[in-house]
Amino acid sequence: MVKPQNVPPETLEVALGRLLTEAGLTLALAESCTGGLIAHRITNVPGSSTYFLGGVVAYSNEAKQRILGVAQATLNDHGAVSEETAREMARGARRLFGADLAASATGIAGPGGGMPGKPVGLVYIALSSRAGERCERFVWSGDREANKWESAEAALRMLIEQVQAENLAKVPQPSQGSPPAPAGHRRGPLRAGWPDHAVPLRRERPAPCGDFGRPRLGRCRRRPAYPRHGRAWPGARAAAAVARLHVAVDGAWRS
Repeated sequence: MVKPQNVPPETLEVALGRLLTEAGLTLALAESCTGGLIAHRITNVPGSSTYFLGGVVAYSNEAKQRILGVAQATLNDHGAVSEETAREMARGARRLFGADLAASATGIAGPGGGMPGKPVGLVYIALSSRAGERCERFVWSGDREANKWESAEAALRMLIEQVQAENLAKVPQPSQGSPPAPAGHRRGPLRAGWPDHAVPLRRERPAPCGDFGRPRLGRCRRRPAYPRHGRAWPGARAAAAVARLHVAVDGAWRS
């Protein structure tokens, strides 16, 4: 008996490509600290051109403003490494390429560049899609190359989670079904325009009524047709009016 060979696990970029293809979604990227590593890994997958539209390596602040539309006020108030900048970068990439989903990465890869409140290894990764926006903060502790790799891994994981969430939202939820039947009721044939609960086992005799459902003091000449659950059909009054018209015409013809 031949033993099956070990099948290598599916990489993040392959899993992302499969999910994007199944969902029919397109992807765009805006990278800063990763320097195009996320796009490099995505384009290593054969057939990635069907879902990956393109990416921008906006390394300088000027490139972030001119290409991705990051506001100068955002850079002045929060800096290039911030959640606000990451969100605007993802939003700009999605708008630039007309993609369904976009991701961005901005941070301090190291070994230098750290400052109070923004240590080396700090990275913000943001996503933008029709469903909304999301941003995560990470602090890596490796060297420059390791921090870039960890950032790319985190971005791919976030993209996979986002695509899975959007695919789940598209699946129609099963209906809860009909409400339970009240005590003393059983299921019966349903009629169009009436609720789908149970119909009563017994029919109560309706009280005499007039043409419009008002009680009449005298004896009724007619009784409207009642369904099994004790209420008049929507067309009972119209049928009664037609019947009266036929009687009148018949009387006039005989006279």
